[in-house]
Amino acid sequence: MITVPKVDKPRYRMRKCDIATNMLGVCTHDMHFVYVLPDWKGSITDG
Repeated sequence: MITVPKVDKPRYRMRKCDIATNMLGVCTHDMHFVYVLPDWKGSITDG
C-alpha cells in the first residue's frame, strides 16, 4: 500500500476523488520485469 502525504494528495486525486498513481512496467515474454517507471505522467493503456 502507498501512503501519499496530505500536502501531495491533490496531485494524485482522480476524477472520482480516489487517490491513484500510474506506473509504466515493461516485461519479457516470460513475465519478468525489465523496466519500471513508477511516476508515469498522464493516462496510459496497456499495449
